[in-house]
Amino acid sequence: MKASILVLVLLLSTSLIFGQEAENYVTVDGQQVWVKSSGLEDRKFGQPLVILHSSPGDPMDRFSKVFEQVSTYSPVLAYDGVGMDKSDPAGQSTPPDAGVAELRDLLSALNLAPPYVLVSNNWGAVSAQEFARTYPEEVLGLLYLDPVSPSEDLSFSVAQLNINGREGELTAAEYLNLQSLMLLSGNTQRSAAEIELLKSKLENPDFYSQPDPDGEIPTIFMFGKVKQTMVFEDSLYLVGKELLEQRLQDRVDFFQDLTAKQTKSTLLLSADAANYLPLQSAVAVSLQVQQLLYSDPLRRIWTASRTMNSSDFERFMDGLRAYVPEFLLSERDLNMIGYSMMRADLYQHALVIFADNLKNHPNSANAYDSYGDGLFALGRVEESLSAFRKAVELGEKENHSDLGLFIKNLKKTEEIVSN
Repeated sequence: MKASILVLVLLLSTSLIFGQEAENYVTVDGQQVWVKSSGLEDRKFGQPLVILHSSPGDPMDRFSKVFEQVSTYSPVLAYDGVGMDKSDPAGQSTPPDAGVAELRDLLSALNLAPPYVLVSNNWGAVSAQEFARTYPEEVLGLLYLDPVSPSEDLSFSVAQLNINGREGELTAAEYLNLQSLMLLSGNTQRSAAEIELLKSKLENPDFYSQPDPDGEIPTIFMFGKVKQTMVFEDSLYLVGKELLEQRLQDRVDFFQDLTAKQTKSTLLLSADAANYLPLQSAVAVSLQVQQLLYSDPLRRIWTASRTMNSSDFERFMDGLRAYVPEFLLSERDLNMIGYSMMRADLYQHALVIFADNLKNHPNSANAYDSYGDGLFALGRVEESLSAFRKAVELGEKENHSDLGLFIKNLKKTEEIVSN
């Protein structure tokens, strides 16, 4: 509940970014992929890109409402994979597990650097998981909507399928065949092979247990509570209805156990229909996207300081405030992380933090004192003198609790300069 309240506040407080929407074909490995995007031209350095990844058999239009919501506050990309809807048909030589490489090549063709937030629906979760496993350092967060689980092969319930004299294995096979036909309606042979490959991956019970080596990618699993019964053939109607309901419950049970073991994963239940969340719960989905985009910005700053040179880090900080709410970047927190950088010998990066704090808090005595410390640590002693003087001046006006420290820093610096 606390997380939902926080995200609602974020939604109401974040400045809207009305990026230019575009739809066009992009050539990926010699084939045309239909792409829809928004806000790419306004994307800041280091700003996350939200990628909407449909399930095989679903065109990107499944995410149309989510796309419109997310495009108001973040760069966003959706696409029809090869063999889907408006994109080129898949060729016979296209490997069934080409999804990860296809997305990678698409991002390269569009020159879209990480980080990414992946939002996937149903079977699309398997490809998103594979991408996160392959490029964990590039994925900021994962949002799975009604994701499939290792129980999708129905082996868990074959023993229960001897209903009305039917053989369990035969019924399961008929049921899965019907599901596959519905899932792959209107798509190419590659999609059929891809579904079989995805099923085989799910046979590993630990498939979702560790999307990245360090377990550091925040992950949200979101499920619809309402079980939408499909229309089955007469002979499969009753058993199919029972199987579908049991299957959905098993999904929730599986991920409930999984999230209990993972500190950075969350399980959410929606009042809408299972497998239709992108259409029926666009606002709720959008709120979870924001939760991933804005979670732990201080950790992102720290990571950036360890992976970027000081020039790129400055660019990163300049853009950060354009898309992260100001109340998540408090003066106190940034000041503390700046000193942590100094203790890690990242003096130039610390100065970037102190300068950013001073720019956004120009009347803060503490911001001036910290900026002075940053300059002093880099040997820019004479430059630090004016910052320490300003810190004392402002500290005296407000009777700052650290005024004694400000005066001490000023005197020490004056002595060094005078000598």
